[in-house]
Amino acid sequence: MRSAIPLRARGRLSPNPIKHVDPVGTVALPMVLAIAGAPIFGWAKPVPVVASRLRKPAST
Repeated sequence: MRSAIPLRARGRLSPNPIKHVDPVGTVALPMVLAIAGAPIFGWAKPVPVVASRLRKPAST
């Protein structure tokens, strides 16, 4: 499925890692888990990948 809005227009085509930060999954949840003494994990915003543009796509 392809979106009509290009990646650059959505702010998703950037080498800047701050653009991919999810406030809850990258900052808030890991901080709460660290304070609670639980295992720390988190996530970031997904980056769309077009498999046909890869040089050597992995076979699944």
